[in-house]
Amino acid sequence: MRKSVETGERNTKRLPALQHVLVGLFVVAWSIPIILFSIYVHSYQNAYIERSNHLVENAISISQVMIQNDLTSAVEKSRKPIKETKWESWRKEKERGSISYNELIHKIRAYMISNYYMDQQFSRCAYYAPGSAKPTCYAGKNGYAYEAYMKYANPVVQAKNTWKKKDVVIKVVDNQLYVMRQLYTSKDKTFLGTVVLGIDTGKLVEDFPLDTVENLRVQIGEDTLRISTTSDEKMGAMYARLSTYAGDEKVTINGNNGPATSYVGFRSAKTQKPVELSLLYLAENKQVYAGVNRMNQLLVLVLAGMVPIIVFSYYYLRKQIQKPLNELTEVSGEIEAGRFGTTVEMEHMPNREFSGLAHSLNDMSNQVQYLFQTVYQEKVARRDAQIAALQAQINPHFLNNTLEMMNWQARMNGDLDTCKMIEALSTVLDSSMNRSDDQLVRLADEIHSADSFLYIMSMRFGKRLTVVKEIDETLLQVMVPGLILQPLIENAIRHGIERVSAGTVWLRIYRQENEDTVDELIIDVINSGKTLTYQEEHHIEDIISGKEKLKKHEPGSHTSIGIYNVNKRIQLIFGEEYGLKVTALGEDRVQSRIRIPLEY
Repeated sequence: MRKSVETGERNTKRLPALQHVLVGLFVVAWSIPIILFSIYVHSYQNAYIERSNHLVENAISISQVMIQNDLTSAVEKSRKPIKETKWESWRKEKERGSISYNELIHKIRAYMISNYYMDQQFSRCAYYAPGSAKPTCYAGKNGYAYEAYMKYANPVVQAKNTWKKKDVVIKVVDNQLYVMRQLYTSKDKTFLGTVVLGIDTGKLVEDFPLDTVENLRVQIGEDTLRISTTSDEKMGAMYARLSTYAGDEKVTINGNNGPATSYVGFRSAKTQKPVELSLLYLAENKQVYAGVNRMNQLLVLVLAGMVPIIVFSYYYLRKQIQKPLNELTEVSGEIEAGRFGTTVEMEHMPNREFSGLAHSLNDMSNQVQYLFQTVYQEKVARRDAQIAALQAQINPHFLNNTLEMMNWQARMNGDLDTCKMIEALSTVLDSSMNRSDDQLVRLADEIHSADSFLYIMSMRFGKRLTVVKEIDETLLQVMVPGLILQPLIENAIRHGIERVSAGTVWLRIYRQENEDTVDELIIDVINSGKTLTYQEEHHIEDIISGKEKLKKHEPGSHTSIGIYNVNKRIQLIFGEEYGLKVTALGEDRVQSRIRIPLEY
């Protein structure tokens, strides 16, 4: 024995110390998630940058196509007067003298307004008659004044180098986009005048799929259109650097403050006659890659927060885990030994996890104790109900055989009343003994047993006893505890009918519908006779609730024990909110009411 103890001590010394185990466990447990999280963050950043670049490039490409389509549409609309040949026919009418010069200009003005001014794509339109140095017709929407047009756009229209042997040009003047076309007849190339269409920049970019469209600049040939109305010299220099790249490019451009204010620039170029179009998009790295910055901040916060958490959790576990474990183990041993109801003191639990575990253990201990007591008490209550009904421990086989012999003897002698009484008594005794030990029986079977008991009582009291039954037949299949009607009927007869010359017992069974709770089965046994005083009603309530203990040898204890058992068994099965209540109704009537839930 001594050798075994020494061997066990030596084996214990070989085991690692708990502190060393915790240190190793913490190093491994925290290193792995930190490494994995760092790898994930790095992969996420690369994927996010690649996805962001792809999204911006797609958005710029789509925007370029939209601008290209709008410009092509505007150029095509500027050819409309030639294609429709209306202006050529008006010119011929004027040459023939059919219309005057003023009428010709009036027709052209009406045409310009209906076809260009009313078109949402254009913000202004102008027509120059051949040889005119200023617009013969002009129409501009709100914000596009004639004076500004004459100051900036008119000189460009009049300049010879604007056209360079072209009949249509697209120019950016004062950060406004214009389509300018010189109109010639299709046959003899007679000059009809010049049409100038100002494109509404707001309408041009309103459907662009870019989050910050103001960072976009449009290069058309040698001209540049700024979407934003503000001008920034520093940004302008970076846009100039970006424009020097050829083709489609994505570059990183450092600002004047170095890498701290680095920008990412995108350039997309496309040539489609008559437009040479390039899009420049410039934004700060932190704006395009905002998710990367947030992830970096999150990584720093996580790593910084892990340090105190690691230190605190190590000391927390090392100092506080042993005591709650010992208490839980001790209580578990008490429960295992059969001392149900033993609980852990919750104030000794240092954290939520142990508190939850202790709470669960306490609930389990209390539930085991409750179930044990409930089963035991329910068994005792059913046993007492059977004893109270029989008032003797009679061998059921002997009693049934004896009653059967008496029944046949009475039939042979032609005494049918005695036969019926014996059969009723047999039914009552069979229900009282409950050979199958069923906890619940059909309401129909319970009523059948009560009918047999009432038949016996009717033979005893004769015309002194009147029975009135009002039963909802839709409830006959409801399951109820056995032997709950006979004690109530017996109590009604004993304390009501026996004390008067004649009386009535009412048996009412119906459904009571409730809005907030489940519907209930109501069983009322009402008897006429002597009414109850307040003291008697209070005394009965104490008997039913068990506050007043009864001794079986005392007079009247038989029926009192019976109603106590009825209430106790109902509450054990369905809950304490249900059960039996005895009240005085007035007019010398007493009501015994049973309430049972219909959904169980």
